[in-house]
Amino acid sequence: MGVQDIPPSPEPEFIECPRCGQPVLKDNLSRQWNEWGQVCWCESCGSFEAGCHAFDEPLAAPISDLQSLPATTQRILDTVEQIARGLTEVPARVFTSRLEAVIDELVSSLVPLMAAEERVLCHCLDRALGGALREDHREVRRLTERLTMLSEGLERRSRRAPKREPIVLTALQEMTAALGGLSAHHQTALRYLSETLPLDEQARLAATLDAAAFDAREQ
Repeated sequence: MGVQDIPPSPEPEFIECPRCGQPVLKDNLSRQWNEWGQVCWCESCGSFEAGCHAFDEPLAAPISDLQSLPATTQRILDTVEQIARGLTEVPARVFTSRLEAVIDELVSSLVPLMAAEERVLCHCLDRALGGALREDHREVRRLTERLTMLSEGLERRSRRAPKREPIVLTALQEMTAALGGLSAHHQTALRYLSETLPLDEQARLAATLDAAAFDAREQ
């Protein structure tokens, strides 16, 4: 094999550090696991970032699509069910960390989406379905606040304090039921819109909903 036949070395791949935001060599950003879950260590800035997804497969750019409604709800529902099943199977610190992560997902993803639905979507549906969605929203918000309070209690619980696992499990089960209801009403809303709106109107509604959800997150 001649020199000209030797394949060139691949260009070094840089990635944005999840903590400091600076470009670093991906090879220098190593992933490890500890009792807190997935944690990435950036050798350049010498700091940890919990829940880093730097090594995950890249996702396609999001497309405005009304399917994001049930998809977001179902993703969080699956996570809540998984956490509830693992309540007695994982160390307390791991459980608390996972609970905090799903609360963050509720607050950062689903709560803004629900606010956007109330501004943009509910009035496009028939009165009964729009009212059912608003009721789902109220229940999910109430349970999000409940789980937040319980999570804070788990953080500061002393050894002498009574066990809170049954209370947390009940709240998780209630959240599972609420998210299941919201997901079912999302599916019904999609069917209603697909039957009453042409495709271009559905695309415009999806884009408007995305913009309203972004505004809600910013606020």
